[in-house]
Amino acid sequence: MTRFRIPSNGYEENVGEAWLWCLLSGPIYFAAKGICFHAATSLLLAIGTGGISWFIYPFFANWSVRKHYLRNGWVPEKDEPRDTDAKSNRGEPGAGSTLFDTLFITAVTAAGALASTTPMELTIAQLSARLVVQLAIDFPWRT
Repeated sequence: MTRFRIPSNGYEENVGEAWLWCLLSGPIYFAAKGICFHAATSLLLAIGTGGISWFIYPFFANWSVRKHYLRNGWVPEKDEPRDTDAKSNRGEPGAGSTLFDTLFITAVTAAGALASTTPMELTIAQLSARLVVQLAIDFPWRT
């Protein structure tokens, strides 16, 4: 869980799992948090892509929300330390992959293949799936 605090008055805002709320409610989540730019952007992208961006935008939600709060002068608050496994190495790309990551990658690949009707579209779908996989492995929201 991510929390931010305003230094001037001490008010704290819990952001929670931004990617999950973005996936479930799309631009409504950003509007509720007061992030109008991302609310409008995600709505326009959802309309322009026929809803496909609704499944891609959550990968950037944590980063977008964090950037918004930091730009507006909020200070991130540390949560209580959790037990960390000594074998876990978050420094390596792909380390710490979960069952959810694997299922998501499989679903994206299958959806791309099902949506394709020509060999060219199939190639584009496979490249898109590879891009999503690379973002899922390397993007800083995993920390």
